[in-house]
This record gives sequence, structure tokens and C-alpha cells, in this order.
Amino acid sequence: MAPAHSVCSVCGREFRSTLRFCQTCANDSADPIVRDVPGIIELHSAYYHLTASPIAWDSAETAFKTAFPHALRSKWPSPLLLRARIEYAFLVLRRAGCEPSELPTSDLELFADRLDEAKFIYDGLLTDDTRLELERGARYPYGQLLREHVSLCSKLLTLREADQERGETQPLSTSAQRAPTTASVTPPVQPREGETNGDKYTFAYPRGAERLEVASTGIRCVKCPNHVIPLSPCPNCGGTIFMLSTDVLNFTGLSCLGCRTGFTSLKCVCGCQNPIQADTIMRLKAKSGGCFIATAACGDPLAPEVIALSAFRDDVLVRSRIGRAFVRLYYTLSPPVAAVVARCNVIRRLALMLIVGPAVALVGAMQKEPKSDFTAVGVQPKRCNPD
Repeated sequence: MAPAHSVCSVCGREFRSTLRFCQTCANDSADPIVRDVPGIIELHSAYYHLTASPIAWDSAETAFKTAFPHALRSKWPSPLLLRARIEYAFLVLRRAGCEPSELPTSDLELFADRLDEAKFIYDGLLTDDTRLELERGARYPYGQLLREHVSLCSKLLTLREADQERGETQPLSTSAQRAPTTASVTPPVQPREGETNGDKYTFAYPRGAERLEVASTGIRCVKCPNHVIPLSPCPNCGGTIFMLSTDVLNFTGLSCLGCRTGFTSLKCVCGCQNPIQADTIMRLKAKSGGCFIATAACGDPLAPEVIALSAFRDDVLVRSRIGRAFVRLYYTLSPPVAAVVARCNVIRRLALMLIVGPAVALVGAMQKEPKSDFTAVGVQPKRCNPD
């Protein structure tokens, strides 16, 4: 049922007709909060500053701090308050432009405290029906997002406390990591074999961590800044496709789609037992430009579907005359189609279901065919330039 109000009174974005809650601020489209409620003007200002270019971090922080004292007195709806608290927490991470493991300890503690406040709202103030409705259409479930980051922050803080007790130095701050001086000392973890492989990967979070494939997925060590452990086939059945899940003790891990046998950690070359969390899952970077239509349908140039189709183009199509002709024709005809797909959510879903999905399935079926002898022994044909 389409909402009675097409524009959100808090963030100014349009409500999606198929969803009850605003995708940006979780305002209820059936009963939106009005601007006259104390604190809502300030909350609107916070979202406005977060969408500015460049983002006005200080102004957004101040607006959130000014708005929150009114939440209890004015009885803000719980979903609206939850979303605001999540934005307020992740403002610390977004502002630093790094991962939780790279935050200075003071910022990491601040991030953890704000996450705890948001998790309290999610666990204690929302009904099950509201949680389900709130997470419909969300890029990442709020509950899983909060649990994983709270757990990660707790483990990182515990590791740093243990390091302090042993007399080791704390990790360098983000600014120090990005701009080392000539007087910088040896990094906390000595370089080891394979550590530079992190340059080949990018973070899978926040999208693409639903289906993890051995050929394109790795797990980032929480201690070595640039070390990614390539995902190995399932030791039980040899399966190559996994999903992020939790076990009976609510520990995050990977479950093989073949035998459903999960494991929760891998051992890094530095000796760290690396926990598998949403923030440690990496995927290989695309080799070159992505597929226009697949990118528009997925909404992410590094989505697994885009990487699979791009790899098929680079590894198969451009090595034959007919394939190169097809690639050139596709580059000519697909941009206008992709522009239409990107503008409409309904068309995006249809394109993902009717075009991208079948194409990825076809590519996967073709790649399962036996390889030729010279490919099997590691001799690869010379790659041709599609241009």
C-alpha cells in the first residue's frame, strides 16, 4: 500500500511505496512524525549535513547531540530513534574513513558506547513485527549490523588491553597510518610473506556478504593491516560457496551451502586467530571496468555478480574475435539501458532477476566445464586488448 505522504518529514527523501519505513531515517510513512515535535528540526539538520558535499561532520555531530535530549520527552517513535542512534554511532567510523581496527582507542571506545545505545533500543524497544518491517528492503539487517560491530569492538578493545598489559604500544592512529613521517618506527606487526595481498581486495561490507565464493573472497586479519587470508573450500565436503551466519552460541562464522558445516575463525600468518565478522570479509577487486547493466541492477560496481561477469569478459570473451565484437557492441548499446535501469527500483529488480541472474548462472555453468591441458598446468593464453 502506498504511503499517504510521499516525502519524509525528517530527511526530505521520498518514501518507497512498497515499504512502511523511510530507508534513510526510519520515519513511519503511515504516520510520519511532524516537524513541530521538539528535536525533529535538529534531526533533519543532522541528516542534511550528512548528505552535504563535503560532509559537514562537526555540524552533524552537534545536531545529533542537540536532538537526542528531546527524544524521550517528545516520545519519538522507536524506529526513528534507533536509526538516528545508528547514524550517530557510525559517524565516528565514517568520519575517520577507516575500519574499527584502525581507530585510536579513544575513538573505538566512543564508537562502542554509541553502538551499545543503539543496540539497547533495538533489543528492548522494538517488537518483533516492527523489526521485520523495519528491515524489509534494508541493505543490511540492523540487528546483525549492531551485534557484529559490538562484538568486534569488544574483541579489539580486549586485545588492546592485553597488549598494554604486556607493555606493547597501541596501534597507530588513522592519521599516523596515512601520513607516516621520516622518523616513523617499525610497524607493530613485522611484514610477513603474503601480507601485501590486501591490495588485491576490497571490503565486501555493506553489500555482497550474503554469498561468499572461494575464488573471490578472503578474510582480513584484525591485526595485520594489509593481510587477507584467502577463503578455502569447505574441509568437510569441498564446497566453494559459503554464507555469513551464526552458530548455536551466536558466534559469527561461515556456513558451507553444501553441507551446512560452519567454522568461526582462521589463523593468520602473524598468529592471530582471526574472527570472521562483516567487517573482515573482503572480495577481490574487479579486474577492469564493470558490466554497465549488472552494475545498475546491483547498485554496486563491486557486487559479486558484477565481478563474475567482468571476470568472464576479461578471461573468456576478449580472447576470441567474436567475443571482442560482442563486447564492443555491448559497450555501445548498454549505457542507455543501464541509465534507465538505475533510475527505477522496479526495473532494477526485474533486470537483476531476468538478466543478471540468468547471465551469472550461465557463466557459472560454462566455467564448470573441464579446462584444456595447457590451462591446467598454469600456461595462460596471452590476453587480448578489446580495443
